[in-house]
Amino acid sequence: MATKKKTPVRVAARTPRKTPVKAKVTKPAALSPLQRTKEKFGGKEALVDRVLGVLPVAAEDKDSTKARLLAVSNKKLLRLLQVTSEIKTTYGSAEKLAEAAASAVGKSKDAAYVAKLTRLAQRTPARVLDLLKSTSGKGATA
Repeated sequence: MATKKKTPVRVAARTPRKTPVKAKVTKPAALSPLQRTKEKFGGKEALVDRVLGVLPVAAEDKDSTKARLLAVSNKKLLRLLQVTSEIKTTYGSAEKLAEAAASAVGKSKDAAYVAKLTRLAQRTPARVLDLLKSTSGKGATA
């Protein structure tokens, strides 16, 4: 039997790259909630005082509320401050926010629905604000 003669495989030589490789551009890291708190307010104590100024709290409950808020995370405090100040500036109160949300949904004449939204807005105003934004299209991003 005759054996086949193996021919060497030729590999094409690589040509050098003509265009230089671009360096990757990295985004600066977003600030953490602790960094944002220190930058904007100087510390957690000042942020809690600012939140207490916006929240409707009875005078005798301020000390206990402040002690509870000091135990809350900075991220939650920043969100709470943002939501409560937006409600105060745009709608004035939780009741007006509930009425605006009911009219955005199309149920402004349903008294039971408005009452339910009002109770919800008094407990968790952020949920009602998110409902209003999602139905009216203000919160939608392109």
